[in-house]
Amino acid sequence: MRRRDRFQGKLIWYYLLFYSAARFGIEYFRGDPRGFLIPGYLSVSQAIGIPAFLIAIYMLLRKK
Repeated sequence: MRRRDRFQGKLIWYYLLFYSAARFGIEYFRGDPRGFLIPGYLSVSQAIGIPAFLIAIYMLLRKK
């Protein structure tokens, strides 16, 4: 990241963005039955990942 494009906390928001997207994908392809929020469709990890992803996008756009 360029020094002029930084703001305090930018790196953590990027981490949350990419981690939540990766976690959602991993849980999608996972074969073993885990806890489901919506049976057969949405696991608990995916349900947590969606708001985390949206919050990270909001915070990154807000700081620009």
